[in-house]
Amino acid sequence: ERPSFRKYAAWVGAPVRGGAGGNSPFSLGGGLGAPSPHAAASSSPGPGGAPSSVAALPLDLCQPNDEEQLGDLWATLRYVSGAVTHYLRNHVFPASMRLQTVKLSASGQELGADTLFKRRIGFSGTPSNLLPTELLPCGFETGSDGKVVSVLTSPKFASHTLVRGTWDVETLLIWLANAEPGFSALIDAGALVTGFTNEQTARFMLNVGLIGMDAACFLDDDDRPMVIVRGHGGAPQPLALCGVERKKLFVYFDHYHTTGMDIKQHSHARAAVTLGKDMSLRDAAQGAWRMRQLGVGQTVTFIVVPEMARLIVADLDGGRGVVGLAAGSLAGEFERDLEPHAGVLRALVAWLALNGQRQARMQHSQLRIQNAKTVYRRAALRRLMPEDDARGESVSRDKVAARDRRDERALHVFEETVTFDVATTVAPPTSATDDTHAWMASFSDVLNDRAAVAVARAALVDGSEGGAAGAGGGSADDGHHDPTVLASEMTREQEQEQEQEQEQEIEREAVTQYAKDPGGELPWALEALARSGDGPAGLGVGDGRSTGGMHALRAFSINGVRPLGDACPPNAFISQNAARRKITSSAPRRLKSLHVVLEWVNPRAGGAASRAVVALSLQEAEAIRRAMHAAHPTIADAAMALRLRSGQLLDATAAFTVSDDASVGAARLALRFYNADTYYTPSELRLLGARMSGDADAAAARAAFFEAMQSARRRERHGAEETPVAALLTSGGAAGLAAATLWACGWCGLVNTASR
Repeated sequence: ERPSFRKYAAWVGAPVRGGAGGNSPFSLGGGLGAPSPHAAASSSPGPGGAPSSVAALPLDLCQPNDEEQLGDLWATLRYVSGAVTHYLRNHVFPASMRLQTVKLSASGQELGADTLFKRRIGFSGTPSNLLPTELLPCGFETGSDGKVVSVLTSPKFASHTLVRGTWDVETLLIWLANAEPGFSALIDAGALVTGFTNEQTARFMLNVGLIGMDAACFLDDDDRPMVIVRGHGGAPQPLALCGVERKKLFVYFDHYHTTGMDIKQHSHARAAVTLGKDMSLRDAAQGAWRMRQLGVGQTVTFIVVPEMARLIVADLDGGRGVVGLAAGSLAGEFERDLEPHAGVLRALVAWLALNGQRQARMQHSQLRIQNAKTVYRRAALRRLMPEDDARGESVSRDKVAARDRRDERALHVFEETVTFDVATTVAPPTSATDDTHAWMASFSDVLNDRAAVAVARAALVDGSEGGAAGAGGGSADDGHHDPTVLASEMTREQEQEQEQEQEQEIEREAVTQYAKDPGGELPWALEALARSGDGPAGLGVGDGRSTGGMHALRAFSINGVRPLGDACPPNAFISQNAARRKITSSAPRRLKSLHVVLEWVNPRAGGAASRAVVALSLQEAEAIRRAMHAAHPTIADAAMALRLRSGQLLDATAAFTVSDDASVGAARLALRFYNADTYYTPSELRLLGARMSGDADAAAARAAFFEAMQSARRRERHGAEETPVAALLTSGGAAGLAAATLWACGWCGLVNTASR
């Protein structure tokens, strides 16, 4: 029986139906739903907290949507301690008491810094230099910030309106709905509309005004634009189905949706944008540019409530007696006091920029702390992820235990204490910088590199006195105030940008000169692998006909280079879908990267010739793997396996057995050489180098082949001279290959030490 059924039977104090006892209260003799005669209903507790009698149906007959049954069940179980405990532990406590004293913490700093990824790139429509140190500098679009300021301070595209007298949300909405000329949108960037849902706001404004509008649009909880049509009291309908022309549609953007949401407006739409006390220039620009044609026909009007007028004037004038102005005369005083600031629009933008600088200063302080802690977190992560694990090498249990004891402290770097304790005394105030210094001192055993500790301390001190200088987040004392230093840095950055643009242009030109293999997959019968006596070459496709199949790697050549020939193992093949043997175009070719290989055992051959390794396309690998999982009859007796390029086993048929034959490993390595892989272990170099040896002409041919394989792939190219593959591109026989192998793998120092 199911555990839930037994638990339920234990709660109601009855044996499981069909078990010993014969007196189960689940007896159905009195009809469906009727308790047995001896089971009188009672809700009073009996001995031990269990009810003295029960009137509950068997679990499999209970209907949760039947209120009468639920009432009887509640009366039966209300005093059963086991049922109460189960309900509290599995439903109440997990939902209402999720509490732990320690948690692992992370932030966007881990993604922006080089802790996890060595190369990172980011994009933002509102860029800032408040970034992790490793991600700087931010590449600002030239002129974009100036365009924002120019548009928002131009009377041609922007204006302002002061709300006079006292106001509340309803009076504000009524005033906006009946404004002349009318608004086409309300953008609540200042979060003034409270106490209303988005739908309620749209309905209210449609009911009290919006003359000339046929419908009002809002964004629901699922971020979907919904429309309420005037005169229709039904449920809102999606914007795409409403059919209202744009000139007749009013749009309400609530505070949450003033970023990242686009709803098209007519070309001369006018929007009302509210201002709030915590807004910055970035927030205002994000809200205003919900009007995507702002500056080319569309306009915005900033709505300034009396409280905001007082705050703006007080901030810009240094608080000189403006806060006490009477509300009745505020309009004239507002515009008159802001006249020295070159107009109200310029004053509004200046105040928004000032607010942004205040916010940037606070954010910069937090960023300094994160930059300092990242140095320690990076060191702790290196301890928790040692290099031998990353290479997949086995680690003994004793070594693991010792490492766990040694690195237990490293894990504490990522922990954050969670406490809701209320102190009985008031602790003396401490600065965030002092707290971070204390935190760094507590983990001095984790980071014992003096240079790294100095970097962390410098990151914490950077800008701590001067704060963030503007939205860019730079400090006043970080050395960038020197005009000479600033000019040289700007010149160097411009030169780097020009070089990158030239390289990208060369790459774009080079891409157009390459020819790709013909599109489409060439089909071939999977059952041929089970019946062919000649292996992959026996599929009849070695001559490059368009019937699918494989061809030998030793005969493969592109762009006029000499094939590998005898330097390549004879059991290495390439699928026609991975790379066609020949194409009609005379332009240089592009090749697909190799990810999966097929290891196939030919039952009709013996020795080294019995196992072939074939480079596959991803589509072929997917089809073969599906056939393996489905136990397709055509390959039921075939012995084959799919491996990743690195040699890791991905999938195999039941008849496949792993072999340590050197010819199989050499074939896999030859396909990696064809893929232009540059990193090999010393044992791999010796195995592959046993074939790839010879005079200078043979080495030059291999180097030309490798260079052609590199050039034919769309990936970042690295010179082979400083990588282990260089050992395969040299001449000098076995001795020369061994010396080159040691040099390429960086073992020269070890050998010299041993020879002494």
